[in-house]
Amino acid sequence: MIFVPAIFKIFDVSKIITSTLKLCLQLSAGSVFMFGRFLSSMPWGMFADRFGRRPVFALGLLSVIVFQLIFGSTKSFWVAFAARFMLGAFNGMLGPLKVNTRQP
Repeated sequence: MIFVPAIFKIFDVSKIITSTLKLCLQLSAGSVFMFGRFLSSMPWGMFADRFGRRPVFALGLLSVIVFQLIFGSTKSFWVAFAARFMLGAFNGMLGPLKVNTRQP
């Protein structure tokens, strides 16, 4: 969560928003990743049951690369916000990875 105050300095959002909205955005910028994971964990589990764990790992790794590059190279706060959400939504490899490490 150390990146949250830095986001507002990088994107210079303080000029256009009030202090209350700034606080709400600070809190949601850190949790949008987990909200994306919350919304997509069940579909990723069903996808892994149907097609196997390897495609989930491959798509998860590819999406982490793509959306992390978008997040790191953007100049817009809202694009960074959306990229963090998509990182969480496409990070479906955690559930199948836990199952994979428990099996012999």
